[in-house]
Amino acid sequence: MKEIKCDVLVVGGGVSGSSAARSAAMNGAKTIIIEKNSDTVKPACAEAISDYLLPLLPFQLPRAQLKWNIIGLKFYADGLSISRKGNFWKGFGIERSKINPWITHQAMKAGAKLSTKTELVNLECNEDCSITGAIVKKNEKEIRIKPKVVIAADGAKSIVAKSMNVLGEKKCSFAYITSFEMSHIKIKNPHLEQIFFDDFAQKGFAFIFPKSSRRANIGVGSVLFKDDTEKFFDKFMNFDLVEKQLKGGKTIIDRSGFAPVDYSLKTNVFGNVIFTGDAANQNIKPFIEGVLPGIICGDIAGVCTSNFLKNKAKLTDYNKIIENKLGEILSSSNQILNLMVRIFEQKNRTDYLLLLALCSNIFDITTIESLFNMSYGELREQIEKLITCKN
Repeated sequence: MKEIKCDVLVVGGGVSGSSAARSAAMNGAKTIIIEKNSDTVKPACAEAISDYLLPLLPFQLPRAQLKWNIIGLKFYADGLSISRKGNFWKGFGIERSKINPWITHQAMKAGAKLSTKTELVNLECNEDCSITGAIVKKNEKEIRIKPKVVIAADGAKSIVAKSMNVLGEKKCSFAYITSFEMSHIKIKNPHLEQIFFDDFAQKGFAFIFPKSSRRANIGVGSVLFKDDTEKFFDKFMNFDLVEKQLKGGKTIIDRSGFAPVDYSLKTNVFGNVIFTGDAANQNIKPFIEGVLPGIICGDIAGVCTSNFLKNKAKLTDYNKIIENKLGEILSSSNQILNLMVRIFEQKNRTDYLLLLALCSNIFDITTIESLFNMSYGELREQIEKLITCKN
C-alpha cells in the first residue's frame, strides 16, 4: 500500500476544512485535504450569511461573493407577521458553488494539496484517540496517510467521529431539509428573508431565502420528521402567501439535505484530532447558519494545529480561542435551541406563536420562559401589541 506522510490531514473540503487547510499551510504545515466528492461544493445550504459575523472572518470575502443584499427577515405564524431589519438581521445571499472553490483555491495557494474523489476508509488509532494512520481510497486504490494531526471537517455525520466512536446523539440531532432553488418567481419582498411557522413545518420552519428578485431557495426543515419533509414541502408550496410568490417558478437545483442541530462531542479535541465546522456542530441557531462560523472555526483549527506542531501551543487551546471569539454567540444560540426543543415538545396551540416570539426576538430569551404558561388568547394579545409597536 502506498504511504504518504504529512503534518496535517484535513478530512472534508468544505468551507471549514478549506479554511483550516489554508491557515495550517500558511503557517508552514505540510497539509493534505481529502474530499470524497468530485468537488468541494456542498449543495445542502440555504445560502444566507449574516453581516454581523463578517468582521470575525480571518480574511475578507470578495465583494463579488456577496451576491444579494438582505436587509432583514420577515416572520409569519398563525396569521401574524413581523419584519426585523438592520443590526444582526441583515446579511447576504451567496452562491456556495462560487464561495467554496474560492476558499479551496486560497488553501491551495497557501500550499495545501487537495485530493478529490478520495474517501476515508479507516482510521488507525491509539488508546488515547491519537490517529497514527488514515486509510483512504482513490481510484479504487487504497493509500495510507500518516499525519501528525487530523482536522475533521467532514460534516454533520462525521465519518471521523463515527470511526472514533466519540459522537453522542440526542433525539433532535439533525434537521432534515427538503429544499430547492427556484427561478422565474416574483418575491414580494426580495431583500427580506421569509420564515414561516405552521403545520407545513412541524418541529421546524419553512423558508424563502432570496438570491435575487426572481430567484430564491425554498425549503422546509424538521428535526423529527425525516421522512415527511417532502410532504410538508408540498403543503408549504400550496400555502397562499407562498403560492402567489412562486407561481410559474422553475426548479433549478435540489438543495435538500441535513444539518446538525443538537448533538455533541464530549470535546472538540481528541488526542491529535480537532473537529471543526458541522462536524463539531458549530452553527448559529435557530436557522443553523454554518458557513461563516465554519470559516471562523476552521481557521482557528488550522492556526492551533500549526502552533502545536511548532511546540508553541496545545491543541486544546482551540476550545479556548473558540470560546473567546464566538462564546457569547454560541451560548445564546444554545439557549435558543433549548427553548425551541421545549416548544417542540409541548404540542399545543401556542407553539407557532412561541416560535415566532422566540426567533424574531420580540421578547428576550428570559422573558420567553414566562410565556409558556400563557393561554393562546393571552399570548396572541401580547404578541400583537409588540408587533404593532415594532412594525
